[in-house]
Amino acid sequence: MSDRDRVAVVTVAPGRLEVEAQADPRPGAGEVVVEAIATGLFGSDVHLFAGDHPYAQYPLVQGHEVVGRVTALGDGVDPALEGELVVVEPTLECGSCPECLRGAYNRCERLEVIGVQRVGSLAGRFVTRAVKAHRVPASADPAAWALVEPVAVACHAVARSAVRPGDVTIVLGAGVIGLSIALSLMGRGPGTVVVVEPSGPRRRRVEDLGLGSAVHPDAVESLLADLQPAGADVVFEATGVPKVLGDSHGVVRPGGQIVVVGQGTGSFSLPMIVMTRKELTLVGTRNSAGEFPAAIELVNGAPAFVDSVITHRFHPRAAGEAFAELTTPGTDALKVLLTFA
Repeated sequence: MSDRDRVAVVTVAPGRLEVEAQADPRPGAGEVVVEAIATGLFGSDVHLFAGDHPYAQYPLVQGHEVVGRVTALGDGVDPALEGELVVVEPTLECGSCPECLRGAYNRCERLEVIGVQRVGSLAGRFVTRAVKAHRVPASADPAAWALVEPVAVACHAVARSAVRPGDVTIVLGAGVIGLSIALSLMGRGPGTVVVVEPSGPRRRRVEDLGLGSAVHPDAVESLLADLQPAGADVVFEATGVPKVLGDSHGVVRPGGQIVVVGQGTGSFSLPMIVMTRKELTLVGTRNSAGEFPAAIELVNGAPAFVDSVITHRFHPRAAGEAFAELTTPGTDALKVLLTFA
């Protein structure tokens, strides 16, 4: 790719992007420079772009789902890392707060994330800690490795859950995160995975990929009546829609668990009497913590999933078109990539 094509994309105000020349950052001790090959856009990116994300401060260089090559090393970094193809874990923790000391660095009290509080991968070249750069195998389509970060989020949600072999699990939503949760669950050996999704094409994708059964929201109760009348053992909320989360108590069994994965900007309510009568457990999840190796393995072993989930690719100069595609009512877009190479 020519120098002219190596651009940076900056969100300068809500709904407004500017394309600039890439900077040439220098890594500090323990850091590396990564030159992006591809960056995935996520729901949080849409909210940051729109200006309704609580962490939105402009100008902002977004991008946290990224695959690239290491092009420069800071002091103390293994020389063998230079030139390697890597995916980048976007969280940057302090390492000293109580949550970090518990090993839950994704809940760090001073957590920063590339593409939010730190310069992200839409800079084209960006600095991160060497320990956050995870090697991935060479492939015919290196851009596809940008899926690792959302799959790691799904792996973390499943790890936080109480899913056991033989369980009936429900995933609410067949977006990228919902599909990735179903993919992760398949490795856990649950008895049944049911993905609830209003979109017919998305339901067909679930079944075509062998990720479980897919039903319309109106058909959930009748399905459960035949499958497990008391309700699912574990429900994963992956839409980020407050009402969907608020209604999820209706499809989980007494003593069951609701895992909140989707990110939304509103509030939700659950009937207190139902929470106590059914003795439900509500579990939140945030980012990932230590799941990148498992996510790399999942993505590497699921080429059909990768091909199906990545629906659109744009050059960074067309980032505005990419955001427009994601926010168009009725779009068939799932994972949208901005590809530098």
